[in-house]
Amino acid sequence: MSSVGEIAQKVRSKNAGPFWLTVDIFCGTPKAFEQLRDNLSTDRVATLFQISSDQIKRFDILDLNVIKFSMPRPTIQGARDDRDMHGAGWGPLVAELDVNYSRLNIPLRNGAPRITKTIRIRWCATTTAASAPATSATLAISA
Repeated sequence: MSSVGEIAQKVRSKNAGPFWLTVDIFCGTPKAFEQLRDNLSTDRVATLFQISSDQIKRFDILDLNVIKFSMPRPTIQGARDDRDMHGAGWGPLVAELDVNYSRLNIPLRNGAPRITKTIRIRWCATTTAASAPATSATLAISA
């Protein structure tokens, strides 16, 4: 299985104003463009970002060998809960998508869910963090 990032020359994301994000997939060659255009569905990208496919605008630009997805930002740019001010964190998620994937909407590698990131979580049992001992755990997140 190949990922979008392995086939495409470059995958990037950025703001398209304060209310929209855009993900650009620069394929580089007509062959890569055809492979991604035919095998990467809008529904697959919508599932990745946990939005409905009718919220995504897709543009297949044959002359430039570019596929572009535009979608509403989850929060307005610069809002207090905005975790990605420039919108640059969305492209790597698309780059990791397997092009030929199981119809279960879970990318599989060798029959097991593909682990994309392991993070460490720290929490305190009481409301005063200074007085409580920190406890930690490791959590594996599947794409």
